[in-house]
Amino acid sequence: AADPVMQKCFSGQTPGILIAGAPASGKTTILRDLARQLASARGGYRKVCIIDESGEIGGAASGTPVNDLGISSDVLFGYPKGKGLQIALRYLSPQVMICDEIFAKEEIQAVKAAANSGIAVITSIHAGSRKELLRKPQLQPLLQAGAFSYFVFLEGAARPARISGIERTEK
Repeated sequence: AADPVMQKCFSGQTPGILIAGAPASGKTTILRDLARQLASARGGYRKVCIIDESGEIGGAASGTPVNDLGISSDVLFGYPKGKGLQIALRYLSPQVMICDEIFAKEEIQAVKAAANSGIAVITSIHAGSRKELLRKPQLQPLLQAGAFSYFVFLEGAARPARISGIERTEK
């Protein structure tokens, strides 16, 4: 599912990526596949930390991920995203942090702190279009902090995990 993102966005450095899509458009599926590819031989074994508040990315069963998230990944289950991002930043020395659905003020602050520490953050946000994404109040502080190099747009619930576009954030 994430092959187009890997091909377009990962030619050298590991960039911050914001995946935008309507509910049920496949955002979590793309995040899960990016985690797997980045933390495996295909992705060059980056050290990935997944903050999986609800257990949806890892498919948690009794606190253990069931989904393949790559050999060099750490998973924090059950932590609120903001707190989990802070813990990962302080103690796990990730190259990439992945979480789903950023929204709250504490999450925004934690993503900014990661970006300012040189850690790539890959996350998602509910936005059915580029126009809707740009209206999100939490986006501006993240762009000002340089947290994301790419926006990935998904087609929608009728075609889950289908990418309709990938854009550099400077556009």
